[in-house]
Amino acid sequence: MEDDNNSNFCMKCGSAIHESDTFCPSCGVSVSESAFQGGNNNAPVEKPKDYLKIVSILSGIWGVIALLMGILFLATSGILADMVRENPEIFEGIIDISDLNQLENVLKMIGVIYMISGVLSLVTSFLSAKKKMFFITLLSCIAASIILIVFGEYLGIVGLIIVVLIYLSRFAFEDFPKKTI
Repeated sequence: MEDDNNSNFCMKCGSAIHESDTFCPSCGVSVSESAFQGGNNNAPVEKPKDYLKIVSILSGIWGVIALLMGILFLATSGILADMVRENPEIFEGIIDISDLNQLENVLKMIGVIYMISGVLSLVTSFLSAKKKMFFITLLSCIAASIILIVFGEYLGIVGLIIVVLIYLSRFAFEDFPKKTI
């Protein structure tokens, strides 16, 4: 049994550190610069940031919504084009009715874009919930966000905020290299 007076604790997060540890097992700070003797330090202990639960929930919600929107656009693109063909006077001035096939193709493209963003968001959600594959999680969220921004969807900006939350939570990922100060 270890003597409590010889136990080391991380200065950053307060977790117990064994003498054989090179880095704190919780936050990744180098033990040589972080450890102190005993557990009676009155200095405030700051836990590493972990926003991954929020990231997982928001990414999952957007992923499902985007997939449903994509399916809706793909399923209704022909119906909308037929509506415009049957009632051109209603859409005059709003939609160029000279090439309805182009309208149908644009609607299908929008559906595919939403579906790609949705799949990438679901990948982000799943991996952030598992706290695995940091770089793939980060890249899938960046790609989902940029796809939306490029095609004029302002929700992509929310995705970029989620990218920042993923980055701030990077030390919570199992595979992220632990930092040395």
